[in-house]
Amino acid sequence: MAMTKEEILAMEPGPELDTLVAEKVMGHPMPGFIPEDA
Repeated sequence: MAMTKEEILAMEPGPELDTLVAEKVMGHPMPGFIPEDA
């Protein structure tokens, strides 16, 4: 499902928005678990 500009701008800063930008804008898939972050 595509998000509207308003929906994206309404998101709070944080991991969810970072993942969205990395995957959709920059084309970098984000794994659900990153061992070095554990």
